[in-house]
Amino acid sequence: MNRLKIILGYILAFIASIIVVCLIGLIVLKITVADKNYIKKELDNNKYYEKINKEILDKMEYYMASSGLPNDILEDIFTIEDIKNDVNSLIDNAYLGQKNVVNVEKVKKKINNNIDNYISDHEVKLTSESYLNSFVDKMVSFYEQEVNLYGMVNGYVGYIPKLENIINTWLIGGIIIFIILIIILVLLKVNYIGSIFVSSGLIILFVRMIFLEKIDYENILIISKNFSEMIKIFINRINSNMLIGTIIVISIGFILILLKSFKMRFKNV
Repeated sequence: MNRLKIILGYILAFIASIIVVCLIGLIVLKITVADKNYIKKELDNNKYYEKINKEILDKMEYYMASSGLPNDILEDIFTIEDIKNDVNSLIDNAYLGQKNVVNVEKVKKKINNNIDNYISDHEVKLTSESYLNSFVDKMVSFYEQEVNLYGMVNGYVGYIPKLENIINTWLIGGIIIFIILIIILVLLKVNYIGSIFVSSGLIILFVRMIFLEKIDYENILIISKNFSEMIKIFINRINSNMLIGTIIVISIGFILILLKSFKMRFKNV
């Protein structure tokens, strides 16, 4: 019977260690990529909106090179705050599971006004109104594509709320199962509950090491350069948070081991 209890204890302890690893991972995901406010904060801290602003203007200026129009027509057609509002709208809709549509009428109107003013001030005659309309539409598309990530997110918005629900459900379920396992281990009078946390931390360290060595995420390229840079930042933040979680669970483990050691020592005195 004692042998069966020992085997059962080791099996339950191993399962508890894996659950702790999963709980740390779920908590990290919940406070990072599953939190839209965290996403917005990171975009702001890393000047994502300013980078998008520069990217759009660079594309517009490059496209205008052969149009004969001056770069002055790009003056005040949108602001960084406009970009921020449109990107945040994309994020809000994504976390609601809704497709995002960028309202570009404001940008289009300002471009047309600037072109009209230039034509009026310089007494320029239009050779083709259809070409001008096509030109404006192309300019507006640069703005729309960058802030809306080329519509790529719209193809996956249905999965984002589901992922959030899965994380919450698994997190609650994992905590309940872990508590039950700890209660059973206490009833079995095992002496290595602290080791569960230490082994969990070591497992996380091992997984992180494999991930960092085997996956070349530093050279990742998804949708656009600026978006890819943010993906790398999010991955680094997740890695950092996982390391913090590792330190916490290992510390808890060592504290429990020391408390158990002191308790046994005083018991034998």
